[in-house]
Amino acid sequence: MSRPLASRLLMRSKGRPLVPQRSEDIGLTARDKRILGYLAKGLTNQEIARSLGMNVRTVKHYLTQVFRKMRVRNRVEATVEAQRMRLELDGRPPA
Repeated sequence: MSRPLASRLLMRSKGRPLVPQRSEDIGLTARDKRILGYLAKGLTNQEIARSLGMNVRTVKHYLTQVFRKMRVRNRVEATVEAQRMRLELDGRPPA
């Protein structure tokens, strides 16, 4: 099976659209993208909270909302999906 076909089948089986989404389409705010950027750099919830001057529970709330908007289940999936969507995280495009 070809790689593109396998990718399309996996995306279809996960219930994700085959057309790449943009952050505007799924409703990510600037704050969501900033938190996602820190997440992609490997920071913990505590480190993200400290960097943004907020409570850890607030960070967890934002992450829950980001995961829901992106239709992902965890930090790894969120980071991979952000790179697939080519989101600008923290002001710089992903590598």
